[in-house]
Amino acid sequence: MLARAFDSYRDHPNIVVFASGVSDSTVTDVAQFEREKTLLVNTIDEQCKKLFVYFSTCSVVDPELSASPYVSHKLKMEGLIQAHSFSYLVFRLPQVVGHGGNKNTLTNCLYASIRDGERFQLWRNAYRYIIDVDDVSAVTSYMIDRDEYLNRIVNVASCRFSIFDIVRALENVTQRSAIYTEIDKGASYDIDCSEAHKVARLLNIRFGDTYLHRVVRKYYAE
Repeated sequence: MLARAFDSYRDHPNIVVFASGVSDSTVTDVAQFEREKTLLVNTIDEQCKKLFVYFSTCSVVDPELSASPYVSHKLKMEGLIQAHSFSYLVFRLPQVVGHGGNKNTLTNCLYASIRDGERFQLWRNAYRYIIDVDDVSAVTSYMIDRDEYLNRIVNVASCRFSIFDIVRALENVTQRSAIYTEIDKGASYDIDCSEAHKVARLLNIRFGDTYLHRVVRKYYAE
């Protein structure tokens, strides 16, 4: 999904967008992490003079997930990029919503469960940041094209929504009631998205209370 969104950079002479990493935050398979590490290191070595663009995760500040193998791996990749790239930009992303993509993403899983009438566990204390893949592309492309953002790690997210808000938005587009069991898990946390929001305003991208419903309708309305 991210690779398609950045296809315009495919043949760029000075920029390489690395969109071939581990995208499933539930992965614990060391082989998958090693595959990404090898590809990342080889790509930096082969294209060392290019701006290296990498997508990491906002989950580094999520107290429920920050100690997970996935987050640990992403932090190690960030470190490798900082140590070995001639120039770089690392974008930490939250839950990215778009056509296709990983079937294990939060919104894809919730949508499939609600659509098919399957019961699922709902972490009642969970909050998530949601962003449209098109908005990721627009905001990050703006930063990629400007030297002032070089060699930085930037959070690119919209605003925080409760898990109940996300479920209700999906119920609205599917016209089905979710069947779930609440469990006492999840956390609320803040992400500093000030840089991304500044760019979004310049691009007339409006994050706010209606953003979640607009994004869900765009990609899940039947």
